[in-house]
Amino acid sequence: MRQLTRPIIVDLLDFVELPTVQKDLILLAREARKNAQAPYSKFKVGAAVLSESGKMYRGCNWEDAGLRLTTHAEHGGILHMTFHEGPQKILAIAVVAARGSFTDIDIVNRAVEHPPGVLIDDNCIACASCCQAAWENSMADPSVILLGWTPWGEIARTTIRDAYPMRFGPESLGVDVKRDSV
Repeated sequence: MRQLTRPIIVDLLDFVELPTVQKDLILLAREARKNAQAPYSKFKVGAAVLSESGKMYRGCNWEDAGLRLTTHAEHGGILHMTFHEGPQKILAIAVVAARGSFTDIDIVNRAVEHPPGVLIDDNCIACASCCQAAWENSMADPSVILLGWTPWGEIARTTIRDAYPMRFGPESLGVDVKRDSV
């Protein structure tokens, strides 16, 4: 038997340590979260997507009583980008999510307290469905950045390579999303 392994890397940063464009994405995701419609789960999510053109798009989660038709914030941001630009490569996605009201989240002014024993599993930036959507629009670039606000106030930063290690997408089927969508 052989075994393949590799490390998963997640950087934990204070908001002020981020480059300006990543700060802007987090703040846009925070604003998008205000519009979330989550009457059932009470888990409000905002996302912001940075396209290769440099434009930023936002999305928020939306729930209905059927729950199967729920839209994830990341999907909404990607859909918004595609609506305005057509198929585009994503450079980064930021997600701000938490239970409760928007006033519970203060990313900029929050004093970061590092909880003891933080594990890699404590840093869920996106669900598998949203990682798949990000990969579909990464144009097979595993270095696409994923940012997430942690419950203790830090920003978790990783790549789609680390968040979604065993990817399957258009390139697996020989499809070029930009070219084949025209």
